[in-house]
Amino acid sequence: MVLLTIARADAMYSSVAMSVTILELALIATNEHLGNFSLEFTLISQLVISLIIEFASGSLMSFNFGLARTTVIGFGLKLLSAFLLLAGFALSYIGYFYLAWFIIIMSFVCDAAGTGCLKTTFRPSYNMMSIFKIGEPADYVNSFKYYLSIRLILPFILLGITIVLIGFFNEKVAAIAIFSMIMILRLIQIFQSKKDLDCIHKEKNNNNALGFYKLKDFLSVVKLNVPNSLFFITGNIFESIVLMYSIGLLYKYQVYLNLPNYLAWLGSSSVAFVIYLFSAVMGNQIMVRLKRFETSIQLKQSLVLVSLLASTLLLISPLGASQFIALSFFSLIGVSVGLIMTRIAINTALYEFDERKSVVFFLFVETMTTGFIILFAIAGSIFFKEDSVIKAFCVGLIVFLLSYFIYTFFVKSPSFYKKNS
Repeated sequence: MVLLTIARADAMYSSVAMSVTILELALIATNEHLGNFSLEFTLISQLVISLIIEFASGSLMSFNFGLARTTVIGFGLKLLSAFLLLAGFALSYIGYFYLAWFIIIMSFVCDAAGTGCLKTTFRPSYNMMSIFKIGEPADYVNSFKYYLSIRLILPFILLGITIVLIGFFNEKVAAIAIFSMIMILRLIQIFQSKKDLDCIHKEKNNNNALGFYKLKDFLSVVKLNVPNSLFFITGNIFESIVLMYSIGLLYKYQVYLNLPNYLAWLGSSSVAFVIYLFSAVMGNQIMVRLKRFETSIQLKQSLVLVSLLASTLLLISPLGASQFIALSFFSLIGVSVGLIMTRIAINTALYEFDERKSVVFFLFVETMTTGFIILFAIAGSIFFKEDSVIKAFCVGLIVFLLSYFIYTFFVKSPSFYKKNS
């Protein structure tokens, strides 16, 4: 029963996050009222805001309100972010360009704060609930095989409705309807998490368990398991690049398909949905095998090699339809491999670390992920010209993947499931 509760919450968390990301990036990338470089400006501003806000919100909220309440607050901030983004779009349609971007930036701030809360406490809070009810840590690898219907059908329905709205209504009506769907989903998540975590809601602030975090806290946690930290950051960077930028770029590159607008949306949406579908189905199958072959470092290295192939193809592909195909393949591999790597690392962290250390671990690896992505974006603006951001991401990711691949040859990777050895 507890495993199913965790699986349901995790399915909603993943599917809604993916669906909302696709819809918001698509709307921003195709909104001419926000300027020609709206997608790139969105990426850079979100990264900078995230680096500042995510760490602070995750740390301070978890300290002051506890894990369960911070999770609920995180979903509440996501709801507020969707509302502000809708307001920003509405202002852009009536010609208030700068005011629209100001409201959209405020939306990014709320989104970053909500993301910081959820990345820091969502999985630790459900892990805490599992320990409270059955005395065992949550298993996020095993739980992934349940509620595939939610993971697959929900994004399909949302994207299908979006295609209909774009094809048969004007952009203003479509945007209002799409953001309304997003806000309804966020409300469902708020009520669901509050109900699920009711058993640990009384835990408001445990200074001994949480407390303030110092640099030595982060270093001590990383030193306990360097390979796991590197494994998580590598996978998280790949997945984040896809979710934060490349899926939106698919909608921007739809002009290379030479199709009518609603058909181009259909093509881009289909690619985006296939990316998510592949990550859910294939990710589940691969994770089951990783669970069975606990220390299969060869399989992990194979995933890294496939990722290197996808990154290299996108880096060398010329601008045009071939780049759309390469970008689709890159996104397909990125979401799948990133999902697998992060989930294995999450299970390891929750098993090895107590409440305080698990929060410190997630704060550290998520902050490092954002920091590296910002570094890649800045490097792109300096060393590249055409398609600078995505090429810089490819180069940075190739360096990171090679680093992990080489590292595994010289450092013996610890078992991800020591409790089974």
